[in-house]
Amino acid sequence: MSGSVASELPALGINVINASKNNPHYGYNFCINPKNLTHYKSILLNLDKVKNKINLRDLYLYNSMKCYMLKNNFFFGNNEKYFNFKNGKPLQYTFKMYDYWIKDFNLEKHRNINENLKKFIESKRYFSFT
Repeated sequence: MSGSVASELPALGINVINASKNNPHYGYNFCINPKNLTHYKSILLNLDKVKNKINLRDLYLYNSMKCYMLKNNFFFGNNEKYFNFKNGKPLQYTFKMYDYWIKDFNLEKHRNINENLKKFIESKRYFSFT
């Protein structure tokens, strides 16, 4: 119920109905998020009447933010300082994070990024949760 299909299929024009409010894309308008079990059943019993305009802006924002919202990643490190958070979700979806990152960037951070990438490539894991 919190997989990635709800953030992938809408890009192909396919509507997705989430089965729970407990999913990472609940606050977005690119998939259908039933308010409760009664609403969920109603949607399923009336699929021919379901009209959901997929909001591609929300979809692209979600997917781009998902890449940078990891607690740590190669380019941002601990990125919580670049966002305002409440309950683990950013309060503002903005690309100002790049401005903050550039002001915070220096030669030592550049060397650390290169070293982390080198270690990652040499590890042959090809997937990172860091």
